[in-house]
Amino acid sequence: MLPRELRLRESRCFQLVYRYGRSWSDLRLVVHALPRQEPEKRFGFAVGKKVGGAVQRNRVRRLLREACRALAPQVPWGVDVVIAGRVGAAEASLAELTVAMRSLFQQAGLWSEDPAARYRLPAGGLKSRPRGAEEKLQGSH
Repeated sequence: MLPRELRLRESRCFQLVYRYGRSWSDLRLVVHALPRQEPEKRFGFAVGKKVGGAVQRNRVRRLLREACRALAPQVPWGVDVVIAGRVGAAEASLAELTVAMRSLFQQAGLWSEDPAARYRLPAGGLKSRPRGAEEKLQGSH
């Protein structure tokens, strides 16, 4: 299981990533990333009701956490990541989700051979932030 200190837990943190971060997707997953100033990386997981009932959603969430746990050491620090499962994730195996997640991490610039590296957003930048959003980012845990 992914250690607790590496997980996003508060709704406001998810909302900041959704609102101001960038996203990359395929048929099974959507990866949202938002750079941070703090020297840490955090991951959040979301699976909507379109995926299925509670049992299916929880299964997908467990598989996403496990896939992320294996890939987390290669993700540079200084980023919040939200991984959302799509309908196609319900039929996927752990190996398929791991491959899809790694591919999206590479597209998003979230894959580094140097574990001490800091996250750099790929070309295109962030969505615009209103005044005061930076303080919200700094104070969120």
